[in-house]
This record gives sequence, structure tokens and C-alpha cells, in this order.
Amino acid sequence: MDLSVITVFDASGSFIEMAKLRINRNILRTLMQLSQLYSPDDLLSRVRFECFSLGSQLQPLSPDPATGAPALKAAGSANLIALSEYLAQRDSAARQPLPLLFCTDGSFRHDEFKRFRDMLFQASHIVPLVVAVGIDADLDSLKTLTPFVFEPENILEAVDYAVSFCCGISKCPFSPRDVKVISSDDVLSADPGDSFSSEQSGSYPSLLERYQMRMM
Repeated sequence: MDLSVITVFDASGSFIEMAKLRINRNILRTLMQLSQLYSPDDLLSRVRFECFSLGSQLQPLSPDPATGAPALKAAGSANLIALSEYLAQRDSAARQPLPLLFCTDGSFRHDEFKRFRDMLFQASHIVPLVVAVGIDADLDSLKTLTPFVFEPENILEAVDYAVSFCCGISKCPFSPRDVKVISSDDVLSADPGDSFSSEQSGSYPSLLERYQMRMM
């Protein structure tokens, strides 16, 4: 079974400010290091993270010859129309949930954002999750896209949700009443039953649990 998470990094000109591009680079680096947290027979080893940058065009991220890491540069405006068209194509071909992990500050043209939001609501398989990047992130707008809006430091929690959806472990509630920003305070104060856990998924401990075990 082909399990994919579409991961899109906003690379528009607004990411030059307030270290937002560095935050996105750190998130990308974290995704590249996930292989250290699972074994070949692990559930997560079956999941492929398809990474793209979104500037004036939607482009697959390829490794930089000098560093071996994907190059991520900010310039221009984010082309939400291109992203909408690409996701619509993927949605029509999908046969199972297809999570979208979108790392952005929500700074978009109103008409393009509305078209993007409408596409998400009409999609049958796309499951949107948002990482709100930057202290100026437009949370009010981003929370109209999905019930799942994360802070950058909780990228492992965001990936846990994305993996659970593409593996069919959890269902995504799309009621606007359920929208909230998932922050570090939420993670520290949450009841065990409030989050994706190893008890819910059999032998699959969350990435946050794995990371904490590695730090002990």
C-alpha cells in the first residue's frame, strides 16, 4: 500500500522576515531525520513524505548538491492556484486518505485563499493539517482550513496525526467548532485519551514518545 503525506513549505517573500524560512528549514530537517525513529518493519517506514516548496510555482524539493539537503529559498508570492490544481488532481486519483501538511504563515491573496479553501472542502481524500509559521501567522484564516493547526515546535505531533490519517487509524472531524491551535501547552497538559497514542494504534508509539525516549 502506497502511503503518502504531501508536505508543502511556504517559500513566499514573507518568509524572508522573522526567521520564518529558518523555521521551515528546521521542519524539513526534522522530516529528513525521521528514519532514525523507526525500524524497517515499523508502520512509519511505509509512509512517504512528498516535499514541495510553494513560491511563484509549486516545485518538488530536491537535494542541494553541496549539502545533500533540499534547498529551500524564499521569494515572490505563494501560488495557491497551482497548489489547488495539483491537490485536485491528486484527490481525484486517490483511493485513501491523503494528508496535506502545509507549513505556512497564511499570508495570501484573498481570492486565491478562498479558491484554495473551497477546493479543500470539496476534496474527497485530502486531509489538511497546518503548521502556523511565524509570530505573525494569520491564525484566523488558517483555522478556517482545518481543525488541526499546530505550532512549529510540535511538528512531531503534526506528523503523528498525518500518519494516523493516511494509515486509516483515525478519522478527521471537520466541524469548525473543533478547530484549535495545538501548542506545546496542549501537549504537556493533555489527558492521555486526547492524543494519538500507542494504546490506540497497537505497536505504534507516537513520534513525540520516541523522541522523549531517545533523550533519556
